[in-house]
Amino acid sequence: MDMSGETPYKSLKYHDKAIRKVAFHTNSKFPLFASASDDGAINIFYGMVYNDLLQNALVVPVKVLKGAHSKARINAKTQ
Repeated sequence: MDMSGETPYKSLKYHDKAIRKVAFHTNSKFPLFASASDDGAINIFYGMVYNDLLQNALVVPVKVLKGAHSKARINAKTQ
């Protein structure tokens, strides 16, 4: 398994727009992470990475929170 290339190891496609923030909770009992996106959703996942690199990582969607609003959206303007 080549992890040094530019191709991502795993790609999660749970958002319709750009992801702006990812947060991790590293408690050994509940390894959770969340992602927030411009689509107004926050997704919460349970994630587990194993010591054996041949075993795929476990990612389980737990909850989707909708209706979040971004304070500052990034807009590209051309002149």
